[in-house]
Amino acid sequence: MNRRQLFTVVLGVIVLHAALFWLIADTNPLPKVTPIPRPQFIAREASFVDEKTGEKMIYREFQVSTKLAFPDVLMEKREP
Repeated sequence: MNRRQLFTVVLGVIVLHAALFWLIADTNPLPKVTPIPRPQFIAREASFVDEKTGEKMIYREFQVSTKLAFPDVLMEKREP
């Protein structure tokens, strides 16, 4: 293989890589995944039957969580 053929092969590889990098850089990236926030209101219900009396009991639980500010903001306001 003489110098001219070697130069042609090297130049072809460089041009091919440059074209591939240009195509990859031109594509749009995937959108960032945003986390789904936890619900602020949760209601649970369970029912049981008392074996001795046969009475049906219903247990209900409600959970409410509210965040009025981020914790780091609250900590900054507490510091003198």
